[in-house]
Amino acid sequence: MRRLWPAMLAVILLLSACSAKEERPEGAVYIYYQNLQGNALVSKDYVPQAQEPRDQAEELLTQMMTAPDTDVVSVLEGRFTVNSLEQTGSILKLYLEGDRSVLNYNTYLLMLSALTRTLTQPEGVDAILVYINGETVTDNSGRAFGLMRPALFANNAGQDEDDYRVSEIRLFFANESGTRLTEVTKTVRDSNNVQPERTVMRELIAGPSSPKAYAVVPQGVSVLSVNTRDGVCYLNLDDAFVTGMEAGRETLAVYAIVNSLTSLDGIDKVQFSINGETNVTLGLSKLSLAEPFAFNIDIVEIKE
Repeated sequence: MRRLWPAMLAVILLLSACSAKEERPEGAVYIYYQNLQGNALVSKDYVPQAQEPRDQAEELLTQMMTAPDTDVVSVLEGRFTVNSLEQTGSILKLYLEGDRSVLNYNTYLLMLSALTRTLTQPEGVDAILVYINGETVTDNSGRAFGLMRPALFANNAGQDEDDYRVSEIRLFFANESGTRLTEVTKTVRDSNNVQPERTVMRELIAGPSSPKAYAVVPQGVSVLSVNTRDGVCYLNLDDAFVTGMEAGRETLAVYAIVNSLTSLDGIDKVQFSINGETNVTLGLSKLSLAEPFAFNIDIVEIKE
């Protein structure tokens, strides 16, 4: 059986926070930046001088604009400029100007996560609304994120290093020719509160970093629910999995998910549903999702 979910060590993948075990300055909050690899957030301690929530948020935003060290990068500098920051009750409204299209989806989500985590720390601020060029920020399907709180992002984190795990997972993407799947091994870092199944799905949707592998799971798809019982992973996706599917890639997309999820310990098969319905067929191939799928070795390319 193909299993790989090793022992826990300590975002998005994706979030690296300062350990709560280290002594922190009195009154310090976290400012979130991006690591040099562009695949995770890094937090730095900062003691704000302002007292009012609106003024404190503006101070934190100013700190976010410039990286304090050479080991991190601002999520905004060189990408977006700040037009204004407004507060209405417990909601902050942030207006940015810039070109969203220059960011891949992972980097875009890291930016929104960093803004949300940083700017909701002042007392009395519960959520933020972000606008780019006057338009509310959306996911890849065009759906507005709306009010953003830290819990919105998959890599929720306590500030204690023990709240995290570092794991090596097996992921399957389309090969260069698009005829078979190729295996990619990736080390990811997640909150212990995040299901391994969700970690795998997030990475499949985000796509590989290798130039010789390609994502076949539609980027805009959302995982509505995922639970594993008696060796079967019940994966409920929204209809973007059907509507966003590239024609002719249905089998590759299904087995990219199946082979990746069944590589986790305790999963033998995957039962798909779309908006809760299992009686679904995909594309011209009429691939039925009615029955559970098991690992398919025949669709994986053999590397010499």
